Amino acid sequence: MLLAMWHLLKLATTLFRCVPAFIRSRNEQALIELALRQQLATYVQRGPKPRITPEDRALSPDDEARGEASAQYYFPEELKMALKDFVAYYNNERYHESLGNVMPADVYFGRQYAVLTERSKFKRRTMERRKKEYPAQMAA
Repeated sequence: MLLAMWHLLKLATTLFRCVPAFIRSRNEQALIELALRQQLATYVQRGPKPRITPEDRALSPDDEARGEASAQYYFPEELKMALKDFVAYYNNERYHESLGNVMPADVYFGRQYAVLTERSKFKRRTMERRKKEYPAQMAA
């Protein structure tokens, strides 16, 4: 691959040398050659891209739960329906950590404070119940 890039660089510099002088100046030619050499040097430093294995493409548990394998859509309507379903899931079923673990629809319709209040009440009741159950378990 590196050899192919080197030949490509040589071809590009040769082509730029063939452009008539009234179109470009020597400074422009030097700048173009410098840019191509820098691009080649950057490629050499990074190295080739790693190959993606089937294990890298494995579905997450959420994807498997929704049955989202690598779907193929044969008609535009199928794709539109899949996108519509995904947007509905994303806005109405998925909790977003950046929104305080509430759904975007809850935030949009102003229900986020009610949801968070209900969660804190439930958490408080659960902690009180556990405090009562813990001494009973230790005594038994």
